[in-house]
Amino acid sequence: MRRLFLAAVMMGAVSTAHAADLPVLRGGFTDGLSSSTLNWQGFYVGGQAGYGSSDEHFTGSNADMIAVLLDHNVIQEMGVSQWNLGFGGQSQRSTGYGAFAGYNWQWDDAVLGVEASYLHASFGGTASAFKELFSGKPLSDGLFHDVAVTSMSAISISDMATFRGRAG
Repeated sequence: MRRLFLAAVMMGAVSTAHAADLPVLRGGFTDGLSSSTLNWQGFYVGGQAGYGSSDEHFTGSNADMIAVLLDHNVIQEMGVSQWNLGFGGQSQRSTGYGAFAGYNWQWDDAVLGVEASYLHASFGGTASAFKELFSGKPLSDGLFHDVAVTSMSAISISDMATFRGRAG
């Protein structure tokens, strides 16, 4: 019941919003639109700063590589290619900064534009795992084997660029 009451109070507090350059329309929807005196045409440039996160999931990222490296090898009898090295996931938070530039063309009430942006940040992560196993009994070659596997995965993203077009 409290949620319903809160929703009703919030709906009662809502007022009509208007764009800064859009005249208040008294008649039909298109009244006043063509009388706009704003000019959106031209070049613009600016800077940007932000804060973001990256989430990496490395689980199973090296399983195929281990299987290929050990193919037709006697230690494959120990099931090494099936080992789950348990990389797991990581999250990294970082700040970023960059710049953008663009150009808009305007024809009456229509605007077309292009924009390019660049952002420099430091996202990514690394994960490593180690597992060792002693055969405990002779394998098909008649020998005992001690197998150790160290594996590492990494990703790094530092520079991002975008290019986009717009129409309105």
